[in-house]
Amino acid sequence: MKLVSSILLIFVSLMLIGCSSGRSNIPAFTKHVDVFGIHIYATASAPDNKMLHAANVLAQYLDNDKDGVPDNQLVVDALKEKKAVLIMTKDAGEEWELIQEDLHYMFPDGVYHDNFANEANPNAVAEGKFDGLWEETLHLITRHGYGNAYSSVFGYSKGTEVANAMDLARGGHFEKIPEKYPEDAWYSYYDESCGYGCQIDEYIYWALTSILGVQDLPGREEQIITEWRLNSREKVLENDPAIFALLTNPDYKFPTVIPDGDYNAKTFAIENCLLEVKVQENNYIPPKGRYQATVSFITECQAPGGEAIKTAFTISENSEYKGKKLCLVTSTDEKNTIHSTAGDRVWLTTEPMIGRTGSVFPKIVKIEPIDN
Repeated sequence: MKLVSSILLIFVSLMLIGCSSGRSNIPAFTKHVDVFGIHIYATASAPDNKMLHAANVLAQYLDNDKDGVPDNQLVVDALKEKKAVLIMTKDAGEEWELIQEDLHYMFPDGVYHDNFANEANPNAVAEGKFDGLWEETLHLITRHGYGNAYSSVFGYSKGTEVANAMDLARGGHFEKIPEKYPEDAWYSYYDESCGYGCQIDEYIYWALTSILGVQDLPGREEQIITEWRLNSREKVLENDPAIFALLTNPDYKFPTVIPDGDYNAKTFAIENCLLEVKVQENNYIPPKGRYQATVSFITECQAPGGEAIKTAFTISENSEYKGKKLCLVTSTDEKNTIHSTAGDRVWLTTEPMIGRTGSVFPKIVKIEPIDN
């Protein structure tokens, strides 16, 4: 079965190469893992063991007592409602540079956070080292889970409880990065690309992981002192009681143990999929209207909010675009589905319409021309 699946994936991949926009080096997500309904996608270059480690870390953050049930269902529901996605590439190099600008086209109605395989350390706890996934996976959970489940407490804007605590930690309220933080500030993040909401994101990460005891690993204090000074549970409790109270409040069910990647309540499996990210400046949108077409092939991969459908069409007669090959990528749900197979004659449209079988053909998200 695995051999057949592998052959099928290779076959589909080869077909889809013909639907590229002339750049064969555009990466694609080819692997998928589902964790409590939250999706992780990875490129082929991300090692399987690192992707599964990300799944286990995400699961342990959400189910810290490892009984197979999320500790805070409200947070999980918020993540699912926001269609939160964790994405993994090999590193922050060329592949990531190629893929990141077009992610909002891949997940147009969802949210996502990146993490890199080379930062993952599956043996971190046993070796007394740091695991980069402790940070990146947590960002997805706190920003889009807690931030939406408890918006007045953990929301990412001025006046929430966590924002007020952060203003104290930074020595004042700063919408923009100050030239220099006050001397008594214990949180001083100078990254100009990190706005006020992002600063809250980083603040929760620093505080929680310090409370969980992984910011006082050997040599760690020296590495982070210019950004965060409270690198232990005791220091957070003594110097920042506001954030300590929020993150240890049993009502919110934050984790009390750092994930070690050993999640035995469930075994996660990697599923093959193919989600391509295209170069948007090469997109081709035909004039508004309807175009009779023949379906060349369809591929599907589970995606937030429904099935991600990629369909290749050849425009038929009665069109100045006759013979033009197009690729369509869209997302469907229960009210917006495609029921077609290769060889079907359909109407291709730039606006929603009712298909000949009674199905609803969604508005085109993007179409790319393929010259013969």
